[in-house]
Amino acid sequence: MSRHEYETIGVLSVERIIGNPQEYSSTIEIGKDGYGVDVKFYSDTAGDYMLWDASEKTLTGVDIIQAWGNGDALEMGLLADASTAAIAMQFTGSAFQIVPGSAIEALNIGADSYVANTTLKGTFTVGEDDTGHDVIFYGAEGGKRIWWDESAGIHYFGASLTQGVEVLFRATTSGAQMLWDISADELIFDKADIQMGDTDFIKFGDTPNGDVTFNFDGSDFVTAASVSEAWTITNLAITTTENFVVGATAAGAGDDATFWASDSAAYVRADASLNELDLDGVDLHINDDDEIRIGDLAAGDWVIKFDGADLTMLPASAIEAMTIGGTSNLANLTLYGALTTGATTVDVGEDVTFWASDAGAYVRIDESLNEFDLDGVDLHINDDDEIRIGDLAAGDWVVAFDGADLNILPASATEAITLGDSTHLANVTQSGSLTLGSNGTGYDVQFFNDLSGSHMIWDTSASRLILNTSTIEFEGDCHGVGPFQFVNDATCYQTGTNFASSSATGAVKVTVGATTGYIRIYAAFTAA
Repeated sequence: MSRHEYETIGVLSVERIIGNPQEYSSTIEIGKDGYGVDVKFYSDTAGDYMLWDASEKTLTGVDIIQAWGNGDALEMGLLADASTAAIAMQFTGSAFQIVPGSAIEALNIGADSYVANTTLKGTFTVGEDDTGHDVIFYGAEGGKRIWWDESAGIHYFGASLTQGVEVLFRATTSGAQMLWDISADELIFDKADIQMGDTDFIKFGDTPNGDVTFNFDGSDFVTAASVSEAWTITNLAITTTENFVVGATAAGAGDDATFWASDSAAYVRADASLNELDLDGVDLHINDDDEIRIGDLAAGDWVIKFDGADLTMLPASAIEAMTIGGTSNLANLTLYGALTTGATTVDVGEDVTFWASDAGAYVRIDESLNEFDLDGVDLHINDDDEIRIGDLAAGDWVVAFDGADLNILPASATEAITLGDSTHLANVTQSGSLTLGSNGTGYDVQFFNDLSGSHMIWDTSASRLILNTSTIEFEGDCHGVGPFQFVNDATCYQTGTNFASSSATGAVKVTVGATTGYIRIYAAFTAA
Protein backbone atom coordinates (compact mmCIF):
# COMPACT_ATOMS: atom_id res chain seq x y z
CA MET A 1 0.00 0.00 0.00
CA SER A 2 1.00 3.56 -0.54
CA ARG A 3 2.13 5.72 2.25
CA HIS A 4 0.64 9.22 2.67
CA GLU A 5 2.62 12.03 4.17
CA TYR A 6 1.17 15.37 5.14
CA GLU A 7 2.84 18.65 5.81
CA THR A 8 0.97 21.65 7.09
CA ILE A 9 2.01 24.97 5.58
CA GLY A 10 -0.13 27.79 6.91
CA VAL A 11 -3.76 26.93 6.32
CA LEU A 12 -2.82 24.49 3.54
CA SER A 13 -1.13 21.20 3.74
CA VAL A 14 1.17 19.35 1.34
CA GLU A 15 0.35 15.70 0.73
CA ARG A 16 2.97 13.35 -0.56
CA ILE A 17 1.84 10.05 -2.00
CA ILE A 18 4.62 7.54 -1.87
CA GLY A 19 4.48 3.91 -2.93
CA ASN A 20 2.29 2.04 -5.39
CA PRO A 21 0.09 3.91 -7.91
CA GLN A 22 -3.30 4.88 -6.69
CA GLU A 23 -6.51 4.49 -8.67
CA TYR A 24 -9.23 7.10 -8.51
CA SER A 25 -12.68 6.58 -9.98
CA SER A 26 -13.97 10.05 -9.28
CA THR A 27 -12.88 13.62 -9.81
CA ILE A 28 -9.86 14.72 -7.84
CA GLU A 29 -9.87 18.33 -6.86
CA ILE A 30 -6.73 19.87 -5.46
CA GLY A 31 -7.33 23.11 -3.68
CA LYS A 32 -10.49 25.04 -4.10
CA ASP A 33 -11.83 27.90 -6.20
CA GLY A 34 -9.67 30.88 -5.39
CA TYR A 35 -7.22 28.83 -3.33
CA GLY A 36 -5.10 26.70 -5.64
CA VAL A 37 -2.07 24.72 -4.66
CA ASP A 38 0.99 23.59 -6.52
CA VAL A 39 0.99 20.04 -7.82
CA LYS A 40 4.24 18.29 -8.70
CA PHE A 41 4.54 15.01 -10.55
CA TYR A 42 7.86 13.15 -10.41
CA SER A 43 9.19 10.68 -12.95
CA ASP A 44 11.35 7.65 -12.31
CA THR A 45 14.36 9.72 -13.24
CA ALA A 46 15.84 11.89 -10.56
CA GLY A 47 15.30 15.57 -11.16
CA ASP A 48 12.54 15.08 -13.75
CA TYR A 49 9.10 16.32 -12.86
CA MET A 50 6.07 18.25 -14.06
CA LEU A 51 4.84 21.12 -11.90
CA TRP A 52 1.51 22.90 -11.81
CA ASP A 53 2.38 26.29 -10.39
CA ALA A 54 -0.87 27.65 -8.95
CA SER A 55 0.46 31.15 -8.35
CA GLU A 56 1.87 31.47 -11.89
CA LYS A 57 -0.91 29.39 -13.38
CA THR A 58 1.57 27.45 -15.46
CA LEU A 59 2.30 23.79 -16.08
CA THR A 60 6.05 23.34 -16.19
CA GLY A 61 7.99 20.21 -17.03
CA VAL A 62 11.62 19.31 -16.55
CA ASP A 63 12.79 16.64 -19.03
CA ILE A 64 9.19 15.51 -19.30
CA ILE A 65 7.70 13.96 -22.47
CA GLN A 66 3.94 13.96 -22.76
CA ALA A 67 2.51 11.28 -25.02
CA TRP A 68 -0.91 11.18 -26.55
CA GLY A 69 -2.26 8.44 -28.73
CA ASN A 70 -3.31 8.95 -32.35
CA GLY A 71 -6.45 11.04 -32.33
CA ASP A 72 -5.97 12.16 -28.72
CA ALA A 73 -6.25 15.91 -28.40
CA LEU A 74 -4.70 18.53 -26.21
CA GLU A 75 -7.43 21.07 -25.71
CA MET A 76 -6.92 24.65 -24.66
CA GLY A 77 -9.44 27.22 -23.56
CA LEU A 78 -13.21 27.12 -23.65
CA LEU A 79 -15.67 28.79 -25.88
CA ALA A 80 -18.61 30.75 -24.49
CA ASP A 81 -20.65 27.60 -23.99
CA ALA A 82 -17.91 26.34 -21.61
CA SER A 83 -18.17 22.91 -23.16
CA THR A 84 -16.07 23.24 -26.31
CA ALA A 85 -12.30 23.74 -26.37
CA ALA A 86 -11.14 26.90 -28.09
CA ILE A 87 -8.08 25.19 -29.55
CA ALA A 88 -7.30 21.49 -29.85
CA MET A 89 -4.03 19.91 -30.98
CA GLN A 90 -3.80 16.32 -32.07
CA PHE A 91 -1.91 13.88 -34.28
CA THR A 92 -4.23 11.93 -36.53
CA GLY A 93 -1.65 9.30 -37.37
CA SER A 94 -0.59 11.07 -40.58
CA ALA A 95 -0.78 14.78 -39.80
CA PHE A 96 -0.43 17.11 -36.83
CA GLN A 97 -3.46 19.40 -36.54
CA ILE A 98 -4.24 22.56 -34.63
CA VAL A 99 -8.00 22.95 -34.80
CA PRO A 100 -9.94 25.94 -33.46
CA GLY A 101 -13.23 25.34 -31.72
CA SER A 102 -15.01 28.08 -33.68
CA ALA A 103 -14.88 29.23 -37.29
CA ILE A 104 -12.39 32.03 -36.73
CA GLU A 105 -9.60 31.87 -34.21
CA ALA A 106 -6.09 33.33 -34.22
CA LEU A 107 -2.89 31.30 -33.80
CA ASN A 108 -0.08 33.56 -32.60
CA ILE A 109 3.51 32.35 -32.43
CA GLY A 110 5.41 34.82 -30.24
CA ALA A 111 4.18 38.22 -29.05
CA ASP A 112 5.06 41.87 -29.40
CA SER A 113 7.69 41.62 -26.66
CA TYR A 114 8.73 38.01 -27.26
CA VAL A 115 9.74 37.09 -30.78
CA ALA A 116 9.55 33.40 -31.60
CA ASN A 117 11.82 32.23 -34.39
CA THR A 118 10.06 29.40 -36.16
CA THR A 119 11.81 26.94 -38.44
CA LEU A 120 9.70 24.80 -40.73
CA LYS A 121 11.18 21.84 -42.54
CA GLY A 122 8.73 20.51 -45.03
CA THR A 123 5.79 21.72 -47.09
CA PHE A 124 3.65 24.40 -45.45
CA THR A 125 0.05 24.18 -46.63
CA VAL A 126 -2.62 26.74 -45.79
CA GLY A 127 -6.18 25.60 -46.47
CA GLU A 128 -7.01 23.02 -49.07
CA ASP A 129 -7.87 22.90 -52.75
CA ASP A 130 -10.82 25.23 -53.40
CA THR A 131 -10.88 26.32 -49.73
CA GLY A 132 -8.12 28.83 -49.15
CA HIS A 133 -7.23 31.25 -46.37
CA ASP A 134 -5.45 34.57 -46.18
CA VAL A 135 -1.73 34.52 -45.25
CA ILE A 136 0.07 37.65 -44.00
CA PHE A 137 3.82 38.19 -43.46
CA TYR A 138 4.72 41.41 -41.61
CA GLY A 139 7.99 43.25 -42.02
CA ALA A 140 10.09 45.07 -39.41
CA GLU A 141 8.78 48.46 -40.56
CA GLY A 142 5.24 49.64 -40.10
CA GLY A 143 2.98 48.92 -43.04
CA LYS A 144 5.48 46.56 -44.67
CA ARG A 145 3.85 43.21 -45.29
CA ILE A 146 3.11 40.50 -47.83
CA TRP A 147 -0.25 38.83 -47.88
CA TRP A 148 -2.05 36.23 -49.90
CA ASP A 149 -5.66 37.24 -50.46
CA GLU A 150 -7.41 33.90 -50.96
CA SER A 151 -10.66 35.50 -52.17
CA ALA A 152 -8.90 37.38 -54.97
CA GLY A 153 -6.16 34.80 -55.49
CA ILE A 154 -3.54 37.55 -55.40
CA HIS A 155 -0.34 38.22 -53.46
CA TYR A 156 -0.18 41.75 -52.07
CA PHE A 157 3.08 43.36 -50.98
CA GLY A 158 2.94 46.43 -48.69
CA ALA A 159 0.33 47.98 -46.45
CA SER A 160 -1.82 49.49 -49.24
CA LEU A 161 -1.79 50.34 -52.93
CA THR A 162 0.62 53.22 -52.22
CA GLN A 163 2.76 51.54 -49.55
CA GLY A 164 4.74 48.76 -51.19
CA VAL A 165 7.81 46.80 -50.26
CA GLU A 166 10.71 45.56 -52.31
CA VAL A 167 10.68 41.82 -52.93
CA LEU A 168 13.77 39.92 -54.06
CA PHE A 169 13.68 36.33 -55.32
CA ARG A 170 17.08 34.73 -55.81
CA ALA A 171 17.82 31.73 -58.03
CA THR A 172 20.40 28.98 -57.66
CA THR A 173 22.59 30.59 -60.34
CA SER A 174 24.87 33.28 -58.93
CA GLY A 175 23.49 36.74 -59.68
CA ALA A 176 20.20 35.41 -61.07
CA GLN A 177 17.24 37.11 -59.40
CA MET A 178 13.87 38.78 -59.75
CA LEU A 179 13.41 42.11 -57.95
CA TRP A 180 10.26 44.13 -57.36
CA ASP A 181 11.64 47.68 -57.12
CA ILE A 182 9.09 49.91 -55.35
CA SER A 183 11.07 53.10 -56.05
CA ALA A 184 10.92 52.53 -59.82
CA ASP A 185 7.64 50.58 -59.87
CA GLU A 186 9.43 47.90 -61.87
CA LEU A 187 9.76 44.12 -61.80
CA ILE A 188 13.38 43.47 -62.78
CA PHE A 189 14.67 40.14 -64.06
CA ASP A 190 18.43 39.62 -63.97
CA LYS A 191 19.75 36.41 -65.54
CA ALA A 192 16.29 34.95 -65.02
CA ASP A 193 13.64 33.79 -67.49
CA ILE A 194 9.85 33.92 -67.54
CA GLN A 195 8.49 30.51 -68.44
CA MET A 196 4.96 30.59 -69.89
CA GLY A 197 3.20 27.41 -70.98
CA ASP A 198 1.33 27.03 -74.28
CA THR A 199 -1.87 29.14 -74.36
CA ASP A 200 -0.81 30.98 -71.16
CA PHE A 201 -1.24 34.74 -71.49
CA ILE A 202 0.56 37.90 -70.50
CA LYS A 203 -2.23 40.45 -70.21
CA PHE A 204 -2.05 44.26 -70.27
CA GLY A 205 -4.82 46.69 -69.44
CA ASP A 206 -7.65 47.06 -66.93
CA THR A 207 -10.20 44.76 -68.52
CA PRO A 208 -10.47 41.29 -66.91
CA ASN A 209 -9.19 39.51 -70.01
CA GLY A 210 -6.65 42.21 -70.83
CA ASP A 211 -6.82 45.02 -73.37
CA VAL A 212 -3.73 43.56 -75.06
CA THR A 213 -2.47 39.99 -74.62
CA PHE A 214 0.59 37.97 -75.60
CA ASN A 215 0.67 34.21 -75.77
CA PHE A 216 2.18 31.24 -77.58
CA ASP A 217 -0.57 28.96 -78.89
CA GLY A 218 1.74 26.01 -79.46
CA SER A 219 2.79 27.03 -82.97
CA ASP A 220 2.71 30.84 -83.21
CA PHE A 221 3.44 33.78 -80.91
CA VAL A 222 0.28 35.88 -80.94
CA THR A 223 -0.46 39.40 -79.74
CA ALA A 224 -4.10 40.43 -79.70
CA ALA A 225 -6.26 43.35 -78.55
CA SER A 226 -9.79 43.24 -77.18
CA VAL A 227 -10.72 46.21 -79.38
CA SER A 228 -8.92 48.35 -81.92
CA GLU A 229 -5.73 49.32 -80.12
CA ALA A 230 -2.49 51.00 -81.17
CA TRP A 231 0.77 49.17 -80.50
CA THR A 232 3.70 51.57 -80.10
CA ILE A 233 7.27 50.24 -79.95
CA THR A 234 9.93 52.81 -79.04
CA ASN A 235 13.70 52.25 -79.35
CA LEU A 236 13.22 48.50 -79.70
CA ALA A 237 14.83 46.22 -82.27
CA ILE A 238 12.73 43.19 -83.23
CA THR A 239 14.59 40.20 -84.66
CA THR A 240 12.57 37.26 -85.92
CA THR A 241 13.41 34.15 -87.89
CA GLU A 242 9.75 33.25 -88.36
CA ASN A 243 6.78 34.90 -90.03
CA PHE A 244 5.66 38.21 -88.49
CA VAL A 245 1.87 38.41 -88.84
CA VAL A 246 -0.17 41.56 -88.18
CA GLY A 247 -3.95 41.15 -87.89
CA ALA A 248 -6.02 38.02 -87.93
CA THR A 249 -4.63 34.91 -89.57
CA ALA A 250 -7.70 34.67 -91.81
CA ALA A 251 -7.63 36.31 -95.25
CA GLY A 252 -9.38 39.67 -95.43
CA ALA A 253 -9.04 40.37 -91.69
CA GLY A 254 -5.76 42.27 -91.53
CA ASP A 255 -4.84 45.48 -89.73
CA ASP A 256 -2.57 48.40 -90.54
CA ALA A 257 1.05 48.21 -89.39
CA THR A 258 2.95 51.52 -89.24
CA PHE A 259 6.69 51.90 -88.67
CA TRP A 260 7.62 55.54 -87.93
CA ALA A 261 10.99 56.99 -88.90
CA SER A 262 13.04 59.59 -87.02
CA ASP A 263 11.84 62.43 -89.27
CA SER A 264 8.46 63.95 -88.51
CA ALA A 265 5.59 62.23 -90.37
CA ALA A 266 7.99 59.82 -92.13
CA TYR A 267 6.80 56.22 -92.02
CA VAL A 268 6.40 52.83 -93.66
CA ARG A 269 2.83 51.53 -93.48
CA ALA A 270 1.15 48.30 -94.50
CA ASP A 271 -2.35 49.60 -95.28
CA ALA A 272 -4.82 46.75 -94.80
CA SER A 273 -7.77 48.61 -96.33
CA LEU A 274 -5.90 49.56 -99.54
CA ASN A 275 -3.83 46.34 -99.72
CA GLU A 276 -0.65 48.30 -100.26
CA LEU A 277 2.69 49.15 -98.66
CA ASP A 278 3.11 52.93 -98.28
CA LEU A 279 6.43 54.77 -97.85
CA ASP A 280 6.22 58.45 -96.93
CA GLY A 281 9.42 60.39 -96.31
CA VAL A 282 11.57 57.23 -96.28
CA ASP A 283 13.69 55.45 -98.89
CA LEU A 284 13.64 51.79 -99.89
CA HIS A 285 17.23 50.49 -99.91
CA ILE A 286 17.91 47.22 -101.74
CA ASN A 287 21.52 46.06 -101.43
CA ASP A 288 23.64 44.57 -104.24
CA ASP A 289 22.22 41.31 -105.61
CA ASP A 290 19.11 41.61 -103.43
CA GLU A 291 15.91 41.36 -105.44
CA ILE A 292 12.48 42.93 -105.80
CA ARG A 293 10.26 40.09 -106.99
CA ILE A 294 7.00 40.93 -108.77
CA GLY A 295 4.31 38.34 -109.52
CA ASP A 296 2.91 35.18 -107.94
CA LEU A 297 5.84 32.89 -108.71
CA ALA A 298 8.08 32.14 -105.73
CA ALA A 299 11.11 33.34 -107.72
CA GLY A 300 9.09 36.24 -109.19
CA ASP A 301 7.49 36.71 -112.63
CA TRP A 302 9.73 39.77 -112.90
CA VAL A 303 12.88 40.34 -110.84
CA ILE A 304 14.57 43.73 -110.37
CA LYS A 305 18.04 43.88 -108.83
CA PHE A 306 21.36 45.73 -108.95
CA ASP A 307 24.28 43.34 -109.45
CA GLY A 308 26.93 45.86 -108.40
CA ALA A 309 27.34 47.27 -111.92
CA ASP A 310 23.97 47.23 -113.70
CA LEU A 311 20.31 47.44 -112.78
CA THR A 312 18.61 44.44 -114.35
CA MET A 313 14.89 43.71 -114.86
CA LEU A 314 14.37 40.08 -115.85
CA PRO A 315 11.17 38.17 -116.65
CA ALA A 316 10.71 34.58 -115.52
CA SER A 317 9.85 33.32 -119.02
CA ALA A 318 11.51 33.93 -122.35
CA ILE A 319 9.02 36.48 -123.67
CA GLU A 320 7.24 38.97 -121.43
CA ALA A 321 5.94 42.46 -122.16
CA MET A 322 6.67 45.51 -120.03
CA THR A 323 4.15 48.33 -120.38
CA ILE A 324 4.90 51.77 -118.98
CA GLY A 325 1.75 53.90 -118.77
CA GLY A 326 -1.59 53.21 -120.42
CA THR A 327 -4.06 54.66 -122.89
CA SER A 328 -5.52 57.02 -120.29
CA ASN A 329 -2.58 57.25 -117.87
CA LEU A 330 0.41 58.49 -119.78
CA ALA A 331 3.90 58.02 -118.36
CA ASN A 332 6.62 60.45 -119.37
CA LEU A 333 9.93 58.56 -119.30
CA THR A 334 13.21 60.47 -118.93
CA LEU A 335 16.45 58.52 -119.40
CA TYR A 336 19.91 59.82 -118.59
CA GLY A 337 22.51 57.47 -120.01
CA ALA A 338 22.67 54.69 -122.57
CA LEU A 339 19.64 52.48 -123.26
CA THR A 340 20.48 48.89 -124.17
CA THR A 341 17.78 46.46 -125.31
CA GLY A 342 18.28 42.72 -125.60
CA ALA A 343 21.33 40.83 -124.41
CA THR A 344 24.74 42.46 -124.28
CA THR A 345 26.13 39.86 -126.69
CA VAL A 346 26.10 40.23 -130.47
CA ASP A 347 23.14 38.86 -132.47
CA VAL A 348 20.79 38.66 -129.46
CA GLY A 349 18.71 41.81 -129.79
CA GLU A 350 15.03 42.63 -129.37
CA ASP A 351 12.64 44.97 -131.19
CA VAL A 352 11.98 48.37 -129.61
CA THR A 353 8.84 50.21 -130.73
CA PHE A 354 7.86 53.79 -129.88
CA TRP A 355 4.23 54.50 -130.82
CA ALA A 356 3.08 57.96 -131.87
CA SER A 357 -0.29 59.60 -131.23
CA ASP A 358 -1.59 58.81 -134.75
CA ALA A 359 -2.90 55.31 -135.32
CA GLY A 360 -0.24 53.04 -136.84
CA ALA A 361 2.49 55.66 -136.51
CA TYR A 362 5.66 54.46 -134.81
CA VAL A 363 9.42 54.43 -134.61
CA ARG A 364 10.83 50.93 -134.43
CA ILE A 365 14.25 49.37 -134.04
CA ASP A 366 13.79 46.10 -135.92
CA GLU A 367 16.36 43.63 -134.57
CA SER A 368 15.62 40.97 -137.21
CA LEU A 369 16.17 43.42 -140.13
CA ASN A 370 18.88 45.41 -138.34
CA GLU A 371 17.20 48.65 -139.26
CA PHE A 372 15.59 51.76 -137.81
CA ASP A 373 12.01 52.15 -139.10
CA LEU A 374 9.84 55.28 -139.10
CA ASP A 375 6.24 54.84 -140.16
CA GLY A 376 3.89 57.83 -140.07
CA VAL A 377 6.40 59.97 -138.17
CA ASP A 378 9.01 62.53 -139.20
CA LEU A 379 12.68 62.67 -138.29
CA HIS A 380 13.48 66.18 -137.12
CA ILE A 381 17.14 67.21 -136.91
CA ASN A 382 17.63 70.70 -135.47
CA ASP A 383 20.12 73.30 -136.68
CA ASP A 384 23.74 72.20 -136.37
CA ASP A 385 22.67 68.74 -135.24
CA GLU A 386 24.19 65.99 -137.32
CA ILE A 387 23.39 62.71 -138.98
CA ARG A 388 26.60 60.75 -138.87
CA ILE A 389 27.11 57.92 -141.35
CA GLY A 390 29.93 55.40 -141.12
CA ASP A 391 31.96 53.68 -138.39
CA LEU A 392 34.03 56.67 -137.38
CA ALA A 393 32.95 58.24 -134.08
CA ALA A 394 32.65 61.60 -135.81
CA GLY A 395 31.08 59.95 -138.88
CA ASP A 396 32.59 59.03 -142.27
CA TRP A 397 29.91 61.31 -143.71
CA VAL A 398 28.07 64.02 -141.78
CA VAL A 399 24.78 65.59 -142.85
CA ALA A 400 23.84 68.80 -141.03
CA PHE A 401 21.87 72.00 -141.55
CA ASP A 402 23.81 75.03 -140.27
CA GLY A 403 20.81 77.37 -140.33
CA ALA A 404 21.38 78.45 -143.95
CA ASP A 405 22.67 75.50 -145.97
CA LEU A 406 22.39 71.72 -145.86
CA ASN A 407 25.91 70.39 -145.76
CA ILE A 408 26.96 66.86 -146.66
CA LEU A 409 30.59 66.45 -145.65
CA PRO A 410 32.95 63.47 -145.81
CA ALA A 411 35.46 62.82 -143.07
CA SER A 412 38.43 62.74 -145.48
CA ALA A 413 39.39 65.06 -148.34
CA THR A 414 38.17 62.81 -151.15
CA GLU A 415 35.05 60.68 -150.89
CA ALA A 416 32.43 59.72 -153.46
CA ILE A 417 28.65 60.02 -153.33
CA THR A 418 26.80 57.53 -155.51
CA LEU A 419 23.11 58.02 -156.28
CA GLY A 420 21.71 54.72 -157.55
CA ASP A 421 23.65 52.01 -159.37
CA SER A 422 23.48 50.05 -162.60
CA THR A 423 20.40 48.17 -161.47
CA HIS A 424 18.81 50.70 -159.09
CA LEU A 425 18.40 53.97 -160.96
CA ALA A 426 17.90 57.14 -158.96
CA ASN A 427 16.08 59.97 -160.75
CA VAL A 428 17.23 63.28 -159.31
CA THR A 429 15.16 66.42 -159.69
CA GLN A 430 16.89 69.68 -158.85
CA SER A 431 14.68 72.68 -158.26
CA GLY A 432 17.02 75.61 -157.86
CA SER A 433 20.57 76.45 -158.69
CA LEU A 434 23.17 73.73 -158.74
CA THR A 435 26.62 74.96 -157.86
CA LEU A 436 29.65 72.72 -158.19
CA GLY A 437 32.69 74.02 -156.42
CA SER A 438 33.20 77.68 -155.71
CA ASN A 439 34.66 80.70 -157.45
CA GLY A 440 38.31 79.83 -158.23
CA THR A 441 37.91 76.25 -157.01
CA GLY A 442 36.21 73.99 -159.52
CA TYR A 443 35.77 70.25 -159.86
CA ASP A 444 35.43 67.87 -162.78
CA VAL A 445 31.92 66.90 -163.78
CA GLN A 446 31.31 63.85 -165.93
CA PHE A 447 28.14 62.67 -167.65
CA PHE A 448 27.86 59.17 -169.10
CA ASN A 449 25.38 58.06 -171.76
CA ASP A 450 24.09 54.68 -172.87
CA LEU A 451 27.04 54.02 -175.22
CA SER A 452 30.13 52.45 -173.79
CA GLY A 453 33.01 54.92 -173.74
CA SER A 454 30.74 57.82 -174.66
CA HIS A 455 30.59 60.65 -172.15
CA MET A 456 30.84 64.38 -171.67
CA ILE A 457 33.22 65.79 -169.10
CA TRP A 458 33.83 69.22 -167.78
CA ASP A 459 37.57 69.35 -167.26
CA THR A 460 38.05 71.98 -164.58
CA SER A 461 41.84 71.99 -164.86
CA ALA A 462 41.63 72.78 -168.60
CA SER A 463 38.47 74.86 -168.31
CA ARG A 464 36.89 72.97 -171.20
CA LEU A 465 33.97 70.76 -172.05
CA ILE A 466 35.03 67.51 -173.67
CA LEU A 467 32.66 65.31 -175.68
CA ASN A 468 33.94 61.79 -176.26
CA THR A 469 31.96 60.18 -179.08
CA SER A 470 29.10 62.41 -178.08
CA THR A 471 27.15 65.15 -179.84
CA ILE A 472 25.28 68.27 -178.86
CA GLU A 473 21.74 68.40 -180.17
CA PHE A 474 19.62 71.51 -180.43
CA GLU A 475 15.96 70.77 -180.77
CA GLY A 476 13.58 73.29 -182.23
CA ASP A 477 14.58 76.93 -182.82
CA CYS A 478 18.26 77.33 -182.10
CA HIS A 479 18.01 81.08 -181.60
CA GLY A 480 18.53 82.32 -178.09
CA VAL A 481 20.92 83.93 -175.77
CA GLY A 482 24.07 82.79 -174.07
CA PRO A 483 27.44 81.61 -175.29
CA PHE A 484 25.93 79.80 -178.29
CA GLN A 485 23.60 81.78 -180.55
CA PHE A 486 22.53 81.36 -184.18
CA VAL A 487 22.64 84.58 -186.21
CA ASN A 488 21.66 85.77 -189.71
CA ASP A 489 18.30 84.04 -189.44
CA ALA A 490 20.00 80.69 -189.43
CA THR A 491 18.11 77.79 -188.04
CA CYS A 492 19.60 74.54 -186.92
CA TYR A 493 18.46 71.06 -187.54
CA GLN A 494 19.86 67.58 -187.58
CA THR A 495 19.69 65.31 -190.60
CA GLY A 496 20.85 61.84 -189.88
CA THR A 497 24.11 62.26 -188.08
CA ASN A 498 24.88 65.74 -189.43
CA PHE A 499 24.33 69.12 -187.83
CA ALA A 500 23.21 71.61 -190.47
CA SER A 501 21.88 75.14 -190.95
CA SER A 502 19.12 76.19 -193.30
CA SER A 503 20.96 79.39 -194.23
CA ALA A 504 24.09 79.44 -196.29
CA THR A 505 25.21 82.54 -194.50
CA GLY A 506 24.16 81.44 -191.06
CA ALA A 507 26.68 81.16 -188.29
CA VAL A 508 26.91 80.21 -184.63
CA LYS A 509 27.90 83.12 -182.45
CA VAL A 510 30.13 82.10 -179.58
CA THR A 511 30.93 84.55 -176.78
CA VAL A 512 33.63 83.76 -174.27
CA GLY A 513 34.24 86.56 -171.83
CA ALA A 514 34.68 89.76 -173.85
CA THR A 515 35.62 87.86 -176.99
CA THR A 516 33.00 87.03 -179.60
CA GLY A 517 33.56 84.69 -182.56
CA TYR A 518 31.51 83.02 -185.26
CA ILE A 519 31.36 79.51 -186.49
CA ARG A 520 30.00 79.18 -190.01
CA ILE A 521 27.43 76.51 -190.60
CA TYR A 522 27.10 75.13 -194.12
CA ALA A 523 24.29 73.19 -195.53
CA ALA A 524 26.77 70.73 -196.95
CA PHE A 525 30.34 70.30 -196.02
CA THR A 526 32.91 67.90 -197.24
CA ALA A 527 35.91 67.42 -195.07
CA ALA A 528 39.28 67.83 -196.86
